[in-house]
Amino acid sequence: VVSDGSDGDRMPEYDQYIAESTNYQPFTSYGWKKQTDQPNPLLKRWEKKLSDESNRLAQGELSSSKVKISKQKIETLNREIADMKARSFLIARADPFIVIPSWMRLYASQNKFAPSVGDYVAIIFEGRILPAIIGDTGPTWKLGEASLRVAKELNSNATSYKRPVSDLKVSYLIFPQSADSASAPDMDKWFDKVQSLLGEVGDLGEGVKLFRWPNYFNKKEE
Repeated sequence: VVSDGSDGDRMPEYDQYIAESTNYQPFTSYGWKKQTDQPNPLLKRWEKKLSDESNRLAQGELSSSKVKISKQKIETLNREIADMKARSFLIARADPFIVIPSWMRLYASQNKFAPSVGDYVAIIFEGRILPAIIGDTGPTWKLGEASLRVAKELNSNATSYKRPVSDLKVSYLIFPQSADSASAPDMDKWFDKVQSLLGEVGDLGEGVKLFRWPNYFNKKEE
């Protein structure tokens, strides 16, 4: 279960657990240009990481090998901070997406049927079909990951540390080359797109309907 991601435009504040977690990552492979001046909720934490590492390097007490590592960290943090200021990302608790192993991206330029970030997906489980997208890439050795939003819809007891299903009962029907230009998630648009794509491959069986995701943020405001 993936629990990462951040978007200051849609969720400007995070709870204390996320804000202080050392493992939480603000990034997903799927991202788009920020739409407001509202800063990423984890930006200050990343800026503190940069400040701490810069001060550590400036003290001049590191060995040559550790100096190289420290400079690499600073370079990475500067790049990530720039990305956080310019772009927004999916939020695993709010957005339905799946994760593909990073090696799959290598085939996108070689095979038109290879999955790519942003492609639409139909998640099939126990007679239900849920729309989603490929939102992130992950470890080369792991298959089947999905966002916390998906996990909780499949099993309300799922958490960041407890998968919703242990057996091979969930299927991902990926529609290659279906990705639109990256933008903030729109549940109605995703529903319409997956509904249309399913229609192109024979449509749903009698009595089967595509699940429509409630807007997470509208729900929170009610």
